[in-house]
Amino acid sequence: GIGVNLKETERPEELKDKIISLEQAGASLTPNEAITQIVNHFDEMLDRFDLTEIVREYKSLCFILGRGITFERDGVTHAGTALDILPDGNLLVATPQGNTVLSSGEVSILPDREPEK
Repeated sequence: GIGVNLKETERPEELKDKIISLEQAGASLTPNEAITQIVNHFDEMLDRFDLTEIVREYKSLCFILGRGITFERDGVTHAGTALDILPDGNLLVATPQGNTVLSSGEVSILPDREPEK
């Protein structure tokens, strides 16, 4: 998923140099206009790239791989480690019960922990 900030809002200090709103960038769009432009741009991207290229680019930018995560399946919260983005775009996760594949849903990144001694 993606997040788009349309209007200038208060940002946490640690994100001040990492995120910007469209308003700050000089664009004044309604939510409908923003969604339309994003969808149109994404559609144009899909015409130019094959899935292999999109997944390769996504993996190169993905910060979740190797991190501890939680996800919900059938109303139960599970914990694991994000291992890989598969060629079809799904997320491969190692859990105590074995590897599982996520094709949709919400994933939360666990805070980094100190190594156990």
